[in-house]
Amino acid sequence: MRVLMVQNMLYVPVWGGANKGNREILEYLAAQDHCCVAITPAVSPYGPRDRAAFLVVLETLGVVPQASSSEVVVYRINGVEIHSLFDPRQIPAYLREYRRTHESDVVLVGADDPTQTMLDVALETRPDRVVWLVRSTLFLPFGPGGCVPDDPKRKQALRVGAMVCNSCHVQDYLRRHLGRKDDVLPAINHLPLPLMGLKVNPSRASVDCQAGYITMINPCALKGLAIFLELARRIPEVAFAAVPTWGTTARDLAALKALPNVTLLPADENIAVILDQTRILVVPSLWDEAFGRIVVEAMLEGIPVLASDVGGLREAKLGVDYLLPVQPIQTYELNYDSNNLPKPKVPPQDVRPWEDALRELIADAVRFESVSRKSRQAAQERVESAKFSDLEDLLIGVSRAVPRQHEKAVSPLKTSRVDRLTPKERTRLAMQVLAARRAKRAAVPPPEI
Repeated sequence: MRVLMVQNMLYVPVWGGANKGNREILEYLAAQDHCCVAITPAVSPYGPRDRAAFLVVLETLGVVPQASSSEVVVYRINGVEIHSLFDPRQIPAYLREYRRTHESDVVLVGADDPTQTMLDVALETRPDRVVWLVRSTLFLPFGPGGCVPDDPKRKQALRVGAMVCNSCHVQDYLRRHLGRKDDVLPAINHLPLPLMGLKVNPSRASVDCQAGYITMINPCALKGLAIFLELARRIPEVAFAAVPTWGTTARDLAALKALPNVTLLPADENIAVILDQTRILVVPSLWDEAFGRIVVEAMLEGIPVLASDVGGLREAKLGVDYLLPVQPIQTYELNYDSNNLPKPKVPPQDVRPWEDALRELIADAVRFESVSRKSRQAAQERVESAKFSDLEDLLIGVSRAVPRQHEKAVSPLKTSRVDRLTPKERTRLAMQVLAARRAKRAAVPPPEI
């Protein structure tokens, strides 16, 4: 099976649960001898910002590019061929050209794209073989969790062959806000995507209730930074830690640095590095959290988690105590922040329940040990039941789909010569075509007024 994935998130470095999960999917499929290709951005406001910085990331990982130009780098990691572009705006055009010259049995499209342009391009050919990976509701063009409602985009999403989401919460969201009575709703498959790459570590030592930080990962407005900051102010004798990642702005960093009992820890692809320094994890999300992979990652290690009673976090907590109330975000401003994320309008928060819960865990060793034990047991049982093979079977089924009668049939591509090209030659060909198209557009005279 030839699998193509396109997403608006980095492939490397990987700090968030969504891009980490997408990468795990492709690398599992590659290990099963499927041909896997990913088209992704190489730069972002929260990662490498230019070509030189990205090449340093690859060098640090021990990855040697197979092909490189001023616009794209092609490289391989664990059997997956990745095309990372330095101008993310060019991804739709690159995707269109790649699909024109290469056959794919299944195209996975991440729903993390604010404009959903990548989905539009993917649907141009064999929409019945397009699978929409929905790991968040923030950029969906419909429903209360989406920041930019767009009904034409909503209708476009109905053309996909299948949808795969990472929680019952998201599955229910799609069913309630995507379809209408006169629409044919595609299959919405709920699979435990956030859990598939997790592994049980039976040798992990028990957590010391008196040692380690009270940690928050990705401190930002969406994730409830206001609650974390207030907790640190109210309990100044306790050491807190924050791990800035994709949502953290310069303003957020300044607020964290202003508190003497807050330590900033560098993000690390190996989450164990962070969890080894943590005794309690705080996840005070205020947005419509789809699941919360970090919650289960911490629970696997026996770390108690205080989490918001919103969205998919209810599922991620697996019935273990400390699901706490918040006033969730309801609206967003019209402009975006420095990380190209919508600015939420954060309502006032009652921090008292969070403070009471945190003080209880800190002061009561017996209570701490009980929650730690229950967390580890619940997470291990859930993770052991999650299988990549379920997703693989679904994708194989999609790859064998018969073209829909109302969709324009597309003849099989004659790609034998292209398939024999090296990655460097393929990249050169794609760049030549893109350059020719740009030159053609530039040569067209402007319309008369």
